[in-house]
Amino acid sequence: MSLFIQKALSQRSEAAARHFFKVNGYNRYGLYHDDLIGGYVNSNNPKVAEAYRRLLIDKPEEHDQRVYRALRANQLKIRKELLPEDQWVTFEEDQTKGHYLQPYLRQIDDEEREKREFMLLDA
Repeated sequence: MSLFIQKALSQRSEAAARHFFKVNGYNRYGLYHDDLIGGYVNSNNPKVAEAYRRLLIDKPEEHDQRVYRALRANQLKIRKELLPEDQWVTFEEDQTKGHYLQPYLRQIDDEEREKREFMLLDA
């Protein structure tokens, strides 16, 4: 693929990502991308619950910040308010800080794949 086409596609995908970020609107409540992934104990998604458990153990201050953001967003939603625009999460900030659960989710997927491979070898 030519360099021009690759550049055009990457610019287009970033524009699409920015558009969906703006449309979702969670940034207006001060939330990051991974704050929206539900789960804790008794979750429908045990991978997410395990990722949050690992976050709590590895980075308790980051976990506390997540809880604070969720409480603040709920309070704003109840009052039918938004944060002032200068406190909204930016697209760039969401890209750098907002995907804090992804390493844990990848690690859990890798562990599950390794378990499956081990079980196949064991059989």
